[in-house]
Amino acid sequence: MTTVWVILAAILLTLGVIALLAWLGRGTEQESRELLLARTMGRLFEGDTEQALEDLRALYRRSGQDAGIGLALGVLFRRSGKIRMALRTHLGLNTRPNLDDPMRALILTELGADYLESGLLERARQSLEEAQALAGPTEHLARYGQRTYARLGEWDQAQKLVAAYGKRAGVDVKQRMAMLRNEQGESEWREQRLDEADTAFRKALSLWSGCLPAILNHCRYLRHVEKAAKALTFLNKQRKHFEGHEWLYHKEAMKIAMALEDHQVFVEPAKTRLQEDPDDWRTRAVLGSFLLETGAFEEAGNYLREALEISPQTLLLHQKMWDLILRVDDLDRFRVYREFVRHSVRFSDPYECRACGFHSAKLLWQCPSCFQDGGFVERKI
Repeated sequence: MTTVWVILAAILLTLGVIALLAWLGRGTEQESRELLLARTMGRLFEGDTEQALEDLRALYRRSGQDAGIGLALGVLFRRSGKIRMALRTHLGLNTRPNLDDPMRALILTELGADYLESGLLERARQSLEEAQALAGPTEHLARYGQRTYARLGEWDQAQKLVAAYGKRAGVDVKQRMAMLRNEQGESEWREQRLDEADTAFRKALSLWSGCLPAILNHCRYLRHVEKAAKALTFLNKQRKHFEGHEWLYHKEAMKIAMALEDHQVFVEPAKTRLQEDPDDWRTRAVLGSFLLETGAFEEAGNYLREALEISPQTLLLHQKMWDLILRVDDLDRFRVYREFVRHSVRFSDPYECRACGFHSAKLLWQCPSCFQDGGFVERKI
């Protein structure tokens, strides 16, 4: 009898140990997943995309190929340039049965983005339209769809999609639609369809009167069709929209002045602007460039030197100084410039997105990181 009790006790003890190990293993697995996820996020923040991909793939396997993690893995593949892997991942997810509509719509949206990135525009359109039929126009779908329709030249479809997203989300998308119309106009201009281009520019301005690229493009059209006086009148009416980008106003005024052969149309307002804001190196650069082209070398040199003292990292200003030195063959000026460069110059990307902090060497109308319109400002040194 004692032997039986010993055997039963041994069996119960064994079962208890097995249960405890199973419970501990489950906790370890959960901890391992959380650790992998945290490590993946850390790798991404550090910019180590390759290791983040490896961690996310391991997490995908351990999760039993969870659709949400697979979706994120495909997006990371695409953003790291591995388009084939992104397509393979998202196509595999899309073949799964019993996915609910919101999840399938997300997968189709990212699949459309994969096709867009790889240049397969018709397939991108098909995937995105299927996603829209399932879940409506989401923010990501509108973004990818807008770019797809634009590359296909279907500008009205792009407008309709953005408008539908704005209505569904309850957000004002007029500025976004204006930028899209301006993009359409620039596309028409490249194809030498100038009247159609200006029609698009004016449509952009009807949506957003402060759309700077459309204002400048409409002025360019008026100059091109020899209506420079009309361009000047229009530009002056829009001057209030150039706050923070005054140099763009003066740069366009310079082009109009040259077309009108009336330099004071540009020179006097530019000098007035510099009295109001002595740190406006861009307007100084525009004025210096204009004086350089018109042969006023001494005055041009003064304005360019002052601009360089304010913004010594700007390559454009150095190029203008090189041009001036070559034209006047002034050895003393070259020596002064050389010493200035030796002690002052540090090149960096001067423009920054106010929304996300993305930096660029160019003034961009739309941030490529967060897609904010008109959010770039010049960084102070």
